Amino acid sequence: MNSGQTNALRLFFQGFTPLYFAAPAFFYLYISGFLRREHQLKKWDWLHFIPALVAIIHVIPWPGGADFNWKAIGNQLGENGYLSLQLRSGLFPAYFHNLFRPILIIVYMFLCWRAVLTTKRHSPDLEKEEKDWLLFLLSAATFFQ
Repeated sequence: MNSGQTNALRLFFQGFTPLYFAAPAFFYLYISGFLRREHQLKKWDWLHFIPALVAIIHVIPWPGGADFNWKAIGNQLGENGYLSLQLRSGLFPAYFHNLFRPILIIVYMFLCWRAVLTTKRHSPDLEKEEKDWLLFLLSAATFFQ
């Protein structure tokens, strides 16, 4: 897909980078909060958002930072997609996206499955519909990741 809008593409890419790193934590906290019947985050739950904070630091244009070839970055994103980015687009090198985001997703998917499977055995108070909803949601998320 080539839209010809490389400037808009890079702005979306930089703007959504922190969300890419926060989404696995949101998903895990939804699953675990649903299982524990909690409606608020605990103090320690905020630690799950450290990767998103690092991603925000990554995309901030720091004074005296390197000049980036945004046209080439936009072209690379438009031609080959997100995980093909080889050019530096922020404070950290390109492998910040290519390596850490998939690892983060795999770790959080494992944590979600573990939470659901262990709670399923130890918590009989969940209704069948609730168990089915969690299994459907987690199966769909696993399939599409």
